[in-house]
Amino acid sequence: MSRASENEDKPADNDALPARRAVTLPAPIIDEPPEPRRIRRPADLLRAVASFVFMLLFLGIGMVAGGTTRGAESDISKLSAEQKLPLGLILAVTSVLLAVVPIALAIDRLYQRDSRRVVDSVLAAAMAYLSAVGLNATVSSSHTPKAIRDALTLPTNAADNTAAFHIYLATVVAYLTIIGFSNRHNFQTATWIALIAYGVVTLIQGDATIISLAETVMLGRLIAFGWRWARGVINDRPTGEAVHQALSDAGLDPLSCRRVPAHEDVRRYVVATAGRGDVDALVLDRDQQAAGLVYRLYRRARLRGPAQRRNLLSLRRMLEQEALMSYAVTAAGIRTQQLLAVRDLGPDTGMLAYQMVPGRTLEQLAPEELTDGLLGRLWAMLADLHAHQLAHRRLSAHAFLIDDEGRAWLTDLRLGEIAAGTLSRRLDTAEMLTVTSLYFGYERSVAAAVTELGEDDVAAALPMLQPVILTRTTRTALKKSKGLLNNIQEAVQALHPSVEPEPVKLERFSPRTLFAVGGAALAAYLLLASNYSWSSLTAVNWWWTGAAAVASVATYFAAAMALDGFVPEKLRWGRTVLSQVAASFVTLVAPAAVGGVAVNTRYLQRTGLPTRAAVTAVGAQQIMGLVQHLLLILIFGVIAGSSGDNSGGGSHASSATLISIILALALLVLLIATIPQLRRFAVNRLRPLVAGVLPRLMDVAQNPIKLATGLGGTVILSLLYSFTLWASIQAAATDDRAAKVNFAVVAFIFLTAQAAGSIVPTPGGVGGVEGALIGALTTFGHLDTGLATTAVLLFRLMTFWLPVLPGWFAYNYMTRRGEL
Repeated sequence: MSRASENEDKPADNDALPARRAVTLPAPIIDEPPEPRRIRRPADLLRAVASFVFMLLFLGIGMVAGGTTRGAESDISKLSAEQKLPLGLILAVTSVLLAVVPIALAIDRLYQRDSRRVVDSVLAAAMAYLSAVGLNATVSSSHTPKAIRDALTLPTNAADNTAAFHIYLATVVAYLTIIGFSNRHNFQTATWIALIAYGVVTLIQGDATIISLAETVMLGRLIAFGWRWARGVINDRPTGEAVHQALSDAGLDPLSCRRVPAHEDVRRYVVATAGRGDVDALVLDRDQQAAGLVYRLYRRARLRGPAQRRNLLSLRRMLEQEALMSYAVTAAGIRTQQLLAVRDLGPDTGMLAYQMVPGRTLEQLAPEELTDGLLGRLWAMLADLHAHQLAHRRLSAHAFLIDDEGRAWLTDLRLGEIAAGTLSRRLDTAEMLTVTSLYFGYERSVAAAVTELGEDDVAAALPMLQPVILTRTTRTALKKSKGLLNNIQEAVQALHPSVEPEPVKLERFSPRTLFAVGGAALAAYLLLASNYSWSSLTAVNWWWTGAAAVASVATYFAAAMALDGFVPEKLRWGRTVLSQVAASFVTLVAPAAVGGVAVNTRYLQRTGLPTRAAVTAVGAQQIMGLVQHLLLILIFGVIAGSSGDNSGGGSHASSATLISIILALALLVLLIATIPQLRRFAVNRLRPLVAGVLPRLMDVAQNPIKLATGLGGTVILSLLYSFTLWASIQAAATDDRAAKVNFAVVAFIFLTAQAAGSIVPTPGGVGGVEGALIGALTTFGHLDTGLATTAVLLFRLMTFWLPVLPGWFAYNYMTRRGEL
């Protein structure tokens, strides 16, 4: 056919446009749930939290680096004196400006019929005013620590100090934050210059400190954003009508628009059109992006290098990236939804419209539909993607659609990369191996991957097989398939025996590191904030310190008794004791309960016990230890309550606490028994544990000596730890009253505080145990804070820190001999 005939068959653009406009479409049908008039924006909550965090940060800087801030304030004052600045004139101009601008902005909002915003601004200003007044009264109180007062106030010629929070400044900041500037950039620039000038003049005149001004600004923003989040803002999100209008402007002739659930942080509409069939419209807005900002920031800070996804883009950049990725995938000949339109729906809101592909995700397919042919097509699609240097970076089960003909379509291209590097493609391969193994089995998945990508490419991805690089959807599904990543690695190595994958560190830090650092920081604060420090240990009674050390050493023999008693088989006594010493080193890098359980289980396995027998023996020891721990709390609570030893505060402390514990346990049991969901959860959790432990307990019960050894070891272990704490108190005592603290009271406090402090999942309970013990000894034991801190420090030295070095030697010795 000639070019002329082609043009004759195709109507001219000038003729087609009027013809399309002449089509009369029926009234649109919009089907979506009603939107609330006011909504709470996650961004407001994040800003309020950020303001509060900055308040704490500035306060900490003021307390730690007070000399530096005072020096900066002095330099500013000297500079102003040398330059002879007209401070009075500047203060008058800025005061007038800060009085006129808020009124002008209110009149402008009223003119725009936005009276609600004006009311919210006035209410926020009133709350900021009251908050500043209340905080000033709190800071000036004698109960406030001197370090805080010194950071926020300055001495004046009068008897009082300056105000910690500038009331007028906090009020203006809260008001302006809520009312906004309505795109009046000149007003905005002038106002912030006036605020800065006002703060500098206030600083020069000695009416505030640098820290107090920063705290005042953050307080105003905290009140404003907190109020706006609690109150909500007018819902201006684009609705189905806006989506319908945007698609109509794009020439797609929409007929109906229906809102459907979406898996990700988007709003999804299925739109029926006159000539294009169904259209899949994805709406992205700023609020939905902000909802997951904290998690994305955490992931970005935690991961390094290629494991980071480019997920901190602005909304417009994200729209552009997904559109570009869609065009690149289409140009590569890979089957994906056709991108029909990219539209702007308003401020910080955009839409992408795709041709609808009826299909199901992998998790929606029946087992018989998960064929080798489909698996091969999925891997062929990934091979084509990587051949064009494209990376998907989000290959979860929702990234593929399987149509009725069994064809696979690639979707969810928002985080894709063009001209992707080798590491990004290996990350894709690692997640693809995991996802396909979840649904097709790891053996079939590895075989298909090797067929399409080759052994070398698949083997190169093995170091990336780490849960941290997977999407949340894949990680959630992986929790139901324990050991799958190891199975995948073994399957690849079986096909390619020469593969020796080298581990690749993709994390900057792990959650366990965060808990450890946080707990250590808390413990350091508790120790350093008191009047006592490490130097106070030089004044302890060394006889009582020696008694505490002996009791601490004896705990390892008691722990060995407890373990040996729940193992019917004969264990070597010396090696069992050495394994408990080795466990003291492991608790330095893992929570105490977790580290001890892991070492004991590993030790029993190395002695020849089957894995199931080792696990059930350690589980039986843990359950009986928990039971005796609760019984000892009750026993010592009764003894302390009936002792009448007022010197130690036993009667009051133990009785009230004992009643509280009993009531709390009774309430917990009642809730679990009456609420079906909690009851099912408890039964499901306890059934496997009890099913494995009870037979082991029955075996142990047949040997009275073993049973007595196990039960006696658990009881002696708790008593020895209680005695170590009591001896530490005697060693740190500086008067007769402290030396007469009842042992029953100390034992009750230790057992209760240890249970509460160990909930903190830090290595060895660092931070949580110290805080709980110090708080309990000062509150219920009526000890001085400094004395309690010194005693707890000595106790933790004896039972946690000092055993680390011998524990390290024991751990390495037993590891070299294959006993751990």
